[in-house]
Amino acid sequence: MPCPYKKMQKICKITGKSFVITERDQAFYDKINVPYPEICHEERLKRRLVFRNTRTLYKRTCSRTGKSIISRYSPDAPFPVYHCDEWWKDDWFPPEQEFDFNRPFFEQLRQLSDRCPRASLFNKRAYNSDYCNIADGLKDCYMTFVSFESRNLIHCQRVFMSSDLVDCYYCIRC
Repeated sequence: MPCPYKKMQKICKITGKSFVITERDQAFYDKINVPYPEICHEERLKRRLVFRNTRTLYKRTCSRTGKSIISRYSPDAPFPVYHCDEWWKDDWFPPEQEFDFNRPFFEQLRQLSDRCPRASLFNKRAYNSDYCNIADGLKDCYMTFVSFESRNLIHCQRVFMSSDLVDCYYCIRC
């Protein structure tokens, strides 16, 4: 049986570059009844990942204590941001919201999300390592991301069980 689809060339509305929608992709889009994309794969990926920030840090104020903190969220973020130590405490409660069946679900979810506090960074046992994120067991590190049980690191990412490294990327037991 011949395939009813042929490769389709499109122009990305953002970059102006040409991209291909394969026969397999067309069949999938038709199966789930969604329109074909108008934006290239790379730009769609950027949109999906835009909420993630592991490496850009900001100075801002803790929404709970008013103290100056370092955070992965910019000062103009629409939601409260707590210092990690405050966020992990058990003496505060997340906001509640009654569901209104007459309003769109995602609008209400966004409203609730913008009222829920977020942790400024995801660090545990990070000593003298204020400008680091997604880390556990750091000591004397600076601009180190996604690292565990490491010492004396500068500008590193994904370094495990290492010591005295500079400008590294994804090292294990170095």
